[in-house]
Amino acid sequence: MMRDWRRLYRLRGFTPFGILLVVLLAVLLAADRVTERWSAAAQRRDAVERQLATMHATLERSRQIDSALAAARARLAAVAGRVVTAPDARAAGELLAPAAEKWLVSMGASGKGAKGLDGGGRAASGAASAEVAIRVMPQQLLRILGGWQQAPLAMRLVRLEVAVDNPHAPTALEATLQVEGVFQRSEPGSKAGTPSGSSSGSNSGSRSGSRPATTDRAGPTGPRSAKAHDAR
Repeated sequence: MMRDWRRLYRLRGFTPFGILLVVLLAVLLAADRVTERWSAAAQRRDAVERQLATMHATLERSRQIDSALAAARARLAAVAGRVVTAPDARAAGELLAPAAEKWLVSMGASGKGAKGLDGGGRAASGAASAEVAIRVMPQQLLRILGGWQQAPLAMRLVRLEVAVDNPHAPTALEATLQVEGVFQRSEPGSKAGTPSGSSSGSNSGSRSGSRPATTDRAGPTGPRSAKAHDAR
C-alpha cells in the first residue's frame, strides 16, 4: 500500500493528495452545514414546544378563573338584595336588629326588643351584628330554626339563649338570639339603609329618619304655647 502511494507521489506529486484533501474538506463542510441546520431546527422545535406549554397553561388558568368567577357570581346572586347598606358596622347592626325582629315576629314570635351591636373583630370582613329578644313557643322556635335560610336578609344565628318564662308554670320560652348579617359600606353622600327586598329594613330606616324631624319641630311649639298662655 505504501509502495503504491510512493509510486503515485513520484508520478503525480502532491496533486492526488490535494484532491483527496479537498474532497475531505467538502465532506466536512457539508456535514457542518447539515449539523447547523439540524441544530437550528431543534432550537425552533424547543421554542415552539415552550410556547405551546405556555399557551396550555394560560388556557388552563383562564378556565380556572372562569370557574371561580362563575362560583362568585352564584354566591353573589344568592345574597343579592339581602345585604344591609350602611357606613359602618354599628349602623348596619342598628338596621339589622329591627329587620331580624320583624322577621321573627312574622314567624310567630313576640318581639321583646332588639339592639344593634358593633360587630367586634368581624366588622372588617363585612359582618353586622345584632341581638334580638323574643317570646316564643317551643314549636315556633323549631319552625324559626328550620326556616332560617328563608330570612329576607343574609344572616346567620351566632348564639341562642333560651329560658322558661315561669319556672313554676311555664307557658312559653324567653329566647335571646345574636345574629350576624352581611353588610356593604355605603359610598360617601349616599343614603344608608337595607336593600329594597327587605321591607322591614326600609320601615326601620324611615322610622329612624323621622326622629330628627320631630325633634326639629319641637322647638317652635314652646313659644307658641307660651303666647297662648299669656293670651289667656
